[in-house]
Amino acid sequence: MTSALRTTLRVASIALLVSGLAACGDSTGGYAPSPAAYEPPAQDLSAAKAPKFRPLVQAILAQRKASKELADFRAGFGSGGMDEAGGRKYQELFAKVADAGQKVSDLAGEANFEGDDKRVFEVIVSLGDEQLKGLLK
Repeated sequence: MTSALRTTLRVASIALLVSGLAACGDSTGGYAPSPAAYEPPAQDLSAAKAPKFRPLVQAILAQRKASKELADFRAGFGSGGMDEAGGRKYQELFAKVADAGQKVSDLAGEANFEGDDKRVFEVIVSLGDEQLKGLLK
């Protein structure tokens, strides 16, 4: 193989690589696009509306609300530190999150889901807030 042919092959390979990367670089910044939102099977969503799951759904929503309040409060301080009053408020909010998480754990432990109920439980915890709220209607 001549050196001119090797150089041509290298240039062609690089051009192919660059054009391939450019084709992937749409609005995702060159990363793989996010997967589609999780859509659970309709039968599991229907089963998740059963009264036995209602307290668990409410507890998960309460935990997520408490977590959001904590995150929003912390974000209000930016990269700076908190003053003493802010630290106390942060600890109060953190305790609410811990309590709400413990309630979810307690309810799940008491229920001791098995079989189909366990599958439905796993679907419930994977749902977004709006989907969870839909289960309570």
